[in-house]
Amino acid sequence: MSQQRPKATNKASLLLLNDENEALFTLLGKGCVTLATGIVQLYLSDLQDNYRWNKRCCGVAAFVKDNTKRSYYIRVFDLKVSDELVEDKSSITVYIKVGN
Repeated sequence: MSQQRPKATNKASLLLLNDENEALFTLLGKGCVTLATGIVQLYLSDLQDNYRWNKRCCGVAAFVKDNTKRSYYIRVFDLKVSDELVEDKSSITVYIKVGN
């Protein structure tokens, strides 16, 4: 008999109000769970000038496990307009050691 893993639950940010955390969890959509959540200011460099950084947005960043796509993402949301601003697919390498 195989044991089932406990279902993952969303990790709320201590810096957000309860209704803001709930709004974020709603924006994630079905099959997605946030494993970590925080407040961010996102800066990106220009293509022509890699020495200059421009503020792209402020919002809530979430490390998201998307069960429907079987992938992990870092997503940045603007809760004021209820929209996703940025998504970056994470490349995660897991090494498993079996035996001695």
